[in-house]
Amino acid sequence: MNGLLPEQVARAHLAAGRAKEALLAIEPAAKVPNASHTVLDSYANALRALGRGHDRLAVRRRAAVDFPDSGVAWHNLAAALGDLGSWIEAGQACQRAFAAGQDAPETWLVYSRALAGQNLLEAAGGALDEALRRRPGYIDALAQKSKLIWAITNDADQAAAVFPGHPTYLIYIADTYRIAGQADRALALLNEGTRREPNDLNLQHALAGVALDQGKLELATTAAAAALNLAPSHPVSLEAWASACLASGHINEAFAASGRLVEVQPFSQTALALHATTARLAGALDYDRLYDYEQFVRTYDIAAPSGWNSVDAFMIDLAAALASLHTISGQPPEQSLRLGTQTPGDLRAFDLPALDGFFAAVDPLIRAHLTALGSGQDPVRARNTGDYAMTGCWSIRLGAGGHHVDHIHPHGWLSSAFYVQVPPETDADDSREGWLQFGRPSYRGLVGLEPAHFKRPVPGRLVLFPSYMWHGTIPFTSPDPRMTIAFDLTPA
Repeated sequence: MNGLLPEQVARAHLAAGRAKEALLAIEPAAKVPNASHTVLDSYANALRALGRGHDRLAVRRRAAVDFPDSGVAWHNLAAALGDLGSWIEAGQACQRAFAAGQDAPETWLVYSRALAGQNLLEAAGGALDEALRRRPGYIDALAQKSKLIWAITNDADQAAAVFPGHPTYLIYIADTYRIAGQADRALALLNEGTRREPNDLNLQHALAGVALDQGKLELATTAAAAALNLAPSHPVSLEAWASACLASGHINEAFAASGRLVEVQPFSQTALALHATTARLAGALDYDRLYDYEQFVRTYDIAAPSGWNSVDAFMIDLAAALASLHTISGQPPEQSLRLGTQTPGDLRAFDLPALDGFFAAVDPLIRAHLTALGSGQDPVRARNTGDYAMTGCWSIRLGAGGHHVDHIHPHGWLSSAFYVQVPPETDADDSREGWLQFGRPSYRGLVGLEPAHFKRPVPGRLVLFPSYMWHGTIPFTSPDPRMTIAFDLTPA
């Protein structure tokens, strides 16, 4: 790429999905004290692509300081803050963007999310109206407004009425009903849509997914076959076909399709989870390679971080810090937890000494895990650079009967569970109440595959495992809470 500016080289690498190469191309130019705004922008985008959200935020802060009259710089800062759940500061950055003349609909959308994150729902709706006044039909704003109306009114029809009655918006309308628990209406809309537009790939994908969720296996298979015919190598088409075959008991077809999916997306956690499941049913060696529990699932106990005399003293302070953040009642929608709460935003966005101590305590454990993994040809070790980026961090507090349904983390590489508080039942080896379990997939209609590996929760203990591994927890009966911290990692 001779003759191109560093930011041009970085953009080319990012467009091709080569985030690490983009970072190498742009970082030297970004380290110069008087780096241009475009250089800093490309640098922040490369960091974001690598999952280094806090490093990206630092660059966005620098750009806002270096270019205080740039509305774009303040918009970018607001977006980075919002991605980490720092809603108040994100809103303030949006206001600086507006004051600097930035009046784009994208900025009003970021502002709306910041207001909604502070539970200022009416003001958030007003900001969305401003975005739509500037760009009628702006799909991201319409989707956000629909979700906001549903959150306020619990009225699916009112939420769906946000979208114009045009085929372009049919998938979004159907998704509104699906989220509202009216999957039959979503299914009817998508089914009618594919009858009118049989060559619409997105409609066939959506229909296959909703039909499968509802156990309509014949319809799901028909839609998946149509999608596969339209786009034989499209990852969503392959996933839809493999999933439909799996649910219908056509294991060999599912195994073949999931294998092709992994060839197309070798590091997709969703593809790897699907392929491991079909391999297990087919008795193929791929399952043992992907679900090597001895090599890939390991536990580590923290040492007391600086400022604390013991691990026990630290855990008391950490539990208190997390309790102050569990302020939202009720479980978040479309998450794995049941009968519990999740902290808002990213824990790294909160200025609390105990959280700083936690990140300092787990860093050497993560690095020890990467060293223990080493290198290899499998999808875990092939990506191991010896370094990592944390892509999200949150806390879960479960009450009596609480648990996680079996799930994966599609945007991770390695995932985790760190135990802060556990109920007394976790000491029982026979019932394994509150334990972490691995290996049982949650595909609809799939029965007979039970958990194959377990980890007992112990305060101060960190469990690390591949993000594609199916995992969940066993319900417990005690009123004492089960509080954890979780994060995802990607290679850096």
